Amino acid sequence: MTSPAVTWFSTRGVPPERRTAAWESHNDAELVSLAARTRSGAPLHAEELTVTLPRLRVARVAATSHDVSRSAAHIAEAPVDGLVAYLALRGTSTFEVAAGRTVLSPGSMIVVDGDTPFRRSFPRGLAEYVVTMPRDSLPAVLAPDAGCRRGVASVDLRSPGRAAVAGAHLARLASAVTGRPALADADLQSRMLDCLRSLLDDEQPEAASLHAARTVIAERFPDPELGAEEIAAAINVSVRQLSRIFARSGQSVPQAIREARMRFARSRLSSPEHAGLALGEIAEQSGFRSLAHFSRTYRAQFGCSPSDHRLSPHIRHLTPSRSDTRRSTR
Repeated sequence: MTSPAVTWFSTRGVPPERRTAAWESHNDAELVSLAARTRSGAPLHAEELTVTLPRLRVARVAATSHDVSRSAAHIAEAPVDGLVAYLALRGTSTFEVAAGRTVLSPGSMIVVDGDTPFRRSFPRGLAEYVVTMPRDSLPAVLAPDAGCRRGVASVDLRSPGRAAVAGAHLARLASAVTGRPALADADLQSRMLDCLRSLLDDEQPEAASLHAARTVIAERFPDPELGAEEIAAAINVSVRQLSRIFARSGQSVPQAIREARMRFARSRLSSPEHAGLALGEIAEQSGFRSLAHFSRTYRAQFGCSPSDHRLSPHIRHLTPSRSDTRRSTR
């Protein structure tokens, strides 16, 4: 994957009477073609950082009070031919389509077909993440039988359980992409799409719970106390249910935790940037209480010691295997 393209826009330095037009022109080129209108004639203050990945475009947007609309004329002149997700961070806004009106507040998200006419109003300004993606990124999510209103699906990310976990993870991934674009890679893009699918596909609750559990593991594996009880509590399922969900995926909960730890340890050992880290530090960062336990687990997973891995360029390309079920992570 090549380095992402990054575009920065700000109305700072633009004459007040030209800011709205400049904002419209920027979004025409980088995100979604819209008409903008300020309130009470106040000059618009707006900023947008856009990162373009192979299948996603991720933007962090902040602006003062204004309204926007995407009309049939905009769609005809500048079709998006994809989906647009709006994840609210600050400010309450309204989102209107022909079928109805939705209030979007911090901690909620709405996904719309980009070629659906809509209007949005930001009476107190906004801060949000915007993600555009091809329609096939989220198959059937906005289909007529998906329970959405004519091309619009909304999610309250403050709901307990998997929605809160996946929503918080999605926000962190968007922050990672826009905060350090040079480090955005195919894995980060894939994880964002997985989060979106988990949040929007209510027809597959078990798959969503599995994704939410793996999200918890990805974020909390450095904790040596992490286990099935903590993960189940985080996604609001029982330990027994969690174990069944993982069993049907072909992997146990301890195996999933161990795999996350091994992937992290392998990346540290393979990275020149972390060549100065002592093995004990890597063991601790990977969630192991002792270097001895770390070394034994690593050898069982890869067939070599952590120190051998660090020395051998060939070994660095090995990946964790799910087939080794001989050892527990705890």
